[in-house]
Amino acid sequence: MQPAHHTVRVQGFSLVELLLSMTVLTSIMLMFVGLLDQTQKTWEYSRTQISQFREARLAYDIISKNVSQATLNAYFEQVDSRGRRASDFTDPKDFIPKEFQIQSELHFKTMQANELIVNGMTPGPGHALFFQAPLGSTSEEAYGPLTNLLNGRGYFVAVGSDADYSPLFVRSISPPKIRYRLMEFLPPTEKNQVYAAAKEATATNGKTTDRAKWITVPLAAPRNAGTLRPLAENIVAFIVSPREAVADTGRATGVSDMAALIQADTESTARVAPNYAYDSAMPLDASRWPVHTLPPLIMVTMVAIDETTAMRLEQRYGQQFMKTFIPSNWMQSSGKYQTDLTALIDAFNLESSRTGGVDISYKVFTSTIRINGAKWSVPPEGSAP
Repeated sequence: MQPAHHTVRVQGFSLVELLLSMTVLTSIMLMFVGLLDQTQKTWEYSRTQISQFREARLAYDIISKNVSQATLNAYFEQVDSRGRRASDFTDPKDFIPKEFQIQSELHFKTMQANELIVNGMTPGPGHALFFQAPLGSTSEEAYGPLTNLLNGRGYFVAVGSDADYSPLFVRSISPPKIRYRLMEFLPPTEKNQVYAAAKEATATNGKTTDRAKWITVPLAAPRNAGTLRPLAENIVAFIVSPREAVADTGRATGVSDMAALIQADTESTARVAPNYAYDSAMPLDASRWPVHTLPPLIMVTMVAIDETTAMRLEQRYGQQFMKTFIPSNWMQSSGKYQTDLTALIDAFNLESSRTGGVDISYKVFTSTIRINGAKWSVPPEGSAP
C-alpha cells in the first residue's frame, strides 16, 4: 500500500488584486509627486520674493538708520520783539533784546512729493523727507576720516529713466528703463547749502521758499547737481508721518480700550503733522508751537512691487501706472492713513483677482523710527510760545 501524497497549492495574487494594488500605489505616488511639486513651487516663490524685495529691505534699513540720527543742533539766542537777532543788525546799538528763543540753521522738512521739482523726473505717490545728520559723507579724500561731518539727506519716490545711473555697457545693449524708484538726496558735506539757505531766509524775513533752497535748487539743476541717486527700484509709494509719543498727547497709556489707543495715536499725528507736512523752521501753531524742534517719532511706510509686476503694469497702464490705483487726494490727511493704505492694497488685490488683470506681487514695509536728538516739549494749551 502506497502512502498518500498531499499536494500543497501556493496561493498567488490574482490579476484583479495586482491591478488594484498598482492603482493604489500609483495614487500614493501621484500624491507624493504633487506634494513635492507644490513644496518646490512654494520654496521657489519664497526665494524669489526674498530676492525681489531684498533691495527694498536694505533701503528701508538705510532710511531708518539715517533718520534716527537727524539733528537740528538748536541753541538759545536773544531776539527783539520782531524775532530779529543781533547779527541781523548793521549797528549792534539798534538791537533791543526782548527774550531768548530757540534758533537753528539746520532744517527738518516733510512734504507732499508732488510739490518737488526734480529735473528729468516726475515725483511719485506719497511724501518727501529731508533732514540734516552727522553722516560723514564727502567726495574729498582729505575729509574721509571725519566721520561726523554734517550732511543733508532726503528720500522720495520718483518716476524716471535709469540712463544717468546705469553703467555704460548696460546702456549700449539695452534701452533706458523707466521705473518708479526710491531716490536718495545726498549732497556731500562740501556741497551742503543749508547754512547759506538759512542766512538768505533770515534776510527775507524767514520765507520758507528761501529756507528750503538747500533742497530745491540742487534737485532742479541739470543732472540734479550730482546729489541724487536711486536707492531702490520698484518702490511705488513712500509715506512719512511725523508724530509724537502717545504719552505726550495727554492720554493714559495704560488703558485697555483699543478705541482709546487708536484715538490717542490719531491725536499724536493730528497735533504734529495733520496733513503729513512738517517744517522745523516754521511754527505749526502761531500761538503755541515752538520752531526748530524735531518730532520725536517718524512713521515710515514703503510699498514695493517686484520687477515682473512692474513690467506687466507698465505694458497694461503705461509708465505712470500708479495713477490707476491711487486717487489725487491719496495720503493728504494723516487721520485717513489706514483708510488710504487699505484702499491701495484693496486696489492691488482687485487687479490680481479680476479676469485678465495683472497679478500684482507687493510688500508693505512700515515701522516707527525714534529720532534720538529730539527734545520734544509741548506747551500747555493757550500758553504763549
